[in-house]
Amino acid sequence: MRTLELSSVGRIPGLMAPLGGQLRYLVGVSLVVILAIALHSAGAAKGEIATVVSFLLGVFLIAIVWGVGPGIATALASSVLFNYYFVPPPDSFSFPTAPANRAPFCAQSLSDRR
Repeated sequence: MRTLELSSVGRIPGLMAPLGGQLRYLVGVSLVVILAIALHSAGAAKGEIATVVSFLLGVFLIAIVWGVGPGIATALASSVLFNYYFVPPPDSFSFPTAPANRAPFCAQSLSDRR
């Protein structure tokens, strides 16, 4: 019987180890894409902690099982998908801007330079 012990590089050798190098990246990113589509179609609330934890758990599991490289690729894909689907305004990469709200920050940064 194979045991699931952490090796020196942080991978679990007995769990899904047979996947090749490039395939690990593809499967990791694909799982995050499937998660994002499932959460979006289920109507997950924007900014809800369960949505954030779902993405973090996916990245964490991929990094533990397949190592740092697929973990970083999954984290990048996860952050892009989370931004697109769950950060207002939804279904876009733009952020709401309010020029009137920027004035106090600009004034503060100018006064700090003295």
